[in-house]
Amino acid sequence: LILPKLANISSINLQILLPDEAFILRDSTYLKYNDAPWCVLDESCLYCHDCVERKIALGLGVTPVKSYLLEDLDISDEFSEEFGQEEKLTQRLSNILRDYPRDITFLKEILQNADDAGASQLFIILD
Repeated sequence: LILPKLANISSINLQILLPDEAFILRDSTYLKYNDAPWCVLDESCLYCHDCVERKIALGLGVTPVKSYLLEDLDISDEFSEEFGQEEKLTQRLSNILRDYPRDITFLKEILQNADDAGASQLFIILD
């Protein structure tokens, strides 16, 4: 199948045809990919057939349903508020380290985190 090799050509101006739910070939830029099956779908949209993998569909210009639904969402209503980190990152890290138990568990946790992150070296500075 040639489609996996085409997944990275979205920057080239080509008309790519993909099957919709009824197996009718459509221009990929007119299709939506249903990556939100829990949402009520817009009946006026054309959806890419589920035989096309998500990565390939998105690489070929199909719009994900989640992005499509969020385009017109107005988040500046009375029920929302901005959120974010309230304390400085250095203060947050200091507080996290302060709350760790002061025994061998701390060293094990640091080593496990480094291993999970794929670290090849770990430096510990005692201040």
